Amino acid sequence: MAWTPVWLLPALSLTLLACGNDPEPSVPRGAAGIATTAANTTQSPGERAVLLMEQMAAIMTQHTQSCDNMGVALEGFMAQYGPTIAALKADQKRLPDLERKQLMQRYSGRMKAVVQAAMQHGRKCRDNPRVKAAMSQI
Repeated sequence: MAWTPVWLLPALSLTLLACGNDPEPSVPRGAAGIATTAANTTQSPGERAVLLMEQMAAIMTQHTQSCDNMGVALEGFMAQYGPTIAALKADQKRLPDLERKQLMQRYSGRMKAVVQAAMQHGRKCRDNPRVKAAMSQI
């Protein structure tokens, strides 16, 4: 898995193509613009998917100084949210093309922030075995 925006394509696919088109709720954000609330089932699937990717980027931002800690945190994240991510990935495959395009437009700004944070804070840990293992599950 290369550490370029390409490694995030499965995550972006999951996020931008996740089903659901409920209005985007107001989400508390930290200093980096990353969501600070946990993804839960009361949000639309699209919102949940974006929140999950924002949480992943927040983990990378928080643990930028320790690749081992980042790996442990990402492993825990995937252990907790792996089934949710798998379900969202399955749901996104059923969407019509027009709905996919609308979701990509709706969440593009937030996902740009996710990619930027992941690239800025996660790049140095790209070769850490735990980080690689966690990211390979997306």
